[in-house]
Amino acid sequence: MNSIQNTTTTSTNSLPTFDVVKHTRDCEKEQRNGSTRVRTITTWDVVNTRTCSLVSECTTKREALALVASLVAQASNDRELVRLRRVQRTRAVRASVAAARTTPTPASVDVVASPYINAHRRIPKGRGSWAFATVDPRRVADVNDSDLIWEHGLYSDARRAAQTRAAARNVSTLWVCS
Repeated sequence: MNSIQNTTTTSTNSLPTFDVVKHTRDCEKEQRNGSTRVRTITTWDVVNTRTCSLVSECTTKREALALVASLVAQASNDRELVRLRRVQRTRAVRASVAAARTTPTPASVDVVASPYINAHRRIPKGRGSWAFATVDPRRVADVNDSDLIWEHGLYSDARRAAQTRAAARNVSTLWVCS
């Protein structure tokens, strides 16, 4: 006579579910005097209920429950590792986006022409040598040469080249010097 008895189910949310099933088999064994003796064999099967597959066959219930506990712990550790990797990827993406926001691009560098307009009473245009200050010349008494970006050519070309160099220096505003 064979009997199967489901004794316990171990499960957690979104983790593999395992059943421990008691499996009893009768085994006949013939003895010397001609009479037969029936011997019952009991095993504990650990079954993955999601895949409906036999994971292991154990001899004691304690051994089966320990195996289920270790399998669930391993699955939750694997799940935690996946979650940590996802968090690390998200943080890396957020850091790169934040770095991209704080690093000025040539198009995001503002050019203030008011010091030039106040000195010459006209807007900057034409060909020549152009100086762009990385600090506000109206607020600083002496502008150092290290604070200046010199460009030659048409004003529009010089302005674009100065914006590119200012972005490389991580400067967000340029002032046209007179």
